[in-house]
Amino acid sequence: MLHARAVDAAGNESTVSSYTWAIDTQAPPQPTIVSGPAQPSGVSDAQFAFSDPEAGVGYRCQLDGGGFLTCSNPQTYLGLADGTHTVLVEAVDAAGNVSNPTPPYSWLIDTVRPVVALTDTPSRVTNRTSATFSFLSNKAGSTFACALDGSGYSACTSPVLFTDLANGPHTFAVRASQLGSTGPATTYDYLRLDDRHRSPGYDRGFWAAGRGQHRIGVIYVHQQRSRLDLRLQP
Repeated sequence: MLHARAVDAAGNESTVSSYTWAIDTQAPPQPTIVSGPAQPSGVSDAQFAFSDPEAGVGYRCQLDGGGFLTCSNPQTYLGLADGTHTVLVEAVDAAGNVSNPTPPYSWLIDTVRPVVALTDTPSRVTNRTSATFSFLSNKAGSTFACALDGSGYSACTSPVLFTDLANGPHTFAVRASQLGSTGPATTYDYLRLDDRHRSPGYDRGFWAAGRGQHRIGVIYVHQQRSRLDLRLQP
């Protein structure tokens, strides 16, 4: 705080004026994109919502490698062209300090070919040996093909049921075809983890997954070797 007053030639003093300011050179924490468009998406508009641990921050968004521009929360982009798009977000506090940007959030827009949306899926972590997926296409009259864990695609209808699933990560993929055009695959990653059938010597598992550039990780704690094994699947 700074205090100041004026003194004239006769020694008369004014009232004291005060000025208070704060010095803040600490960047806010990295924000998180909490929601965004489906991957892939059959519409040309996209809306993002994000959050930051520091209250009161503003946001700047980058679309497809352009400059970071002030954006609202949620942020909506209208009329994007077909193709792959990428968004990054950074937080800005009242002092102008800027956070590190979020990891890239990438998605594909395809308004020509049929695009599948998943309407029902298993939990991201489950102990069930079966999994049911429901889905629909944005193009009427579409037919579907499904694959599990990298197996070849085969014709399927919604809902589709898989049984006798082993422990570990699984990836479901489905794509739609209409009038001779086949759209991009829509995928869903999840983990089946059943403590009764875990690998001998391994105590427990932990799983994390995300969208875009994130990966699935399964961490097993070995009881005898006292170490962590991290197994990643793209």
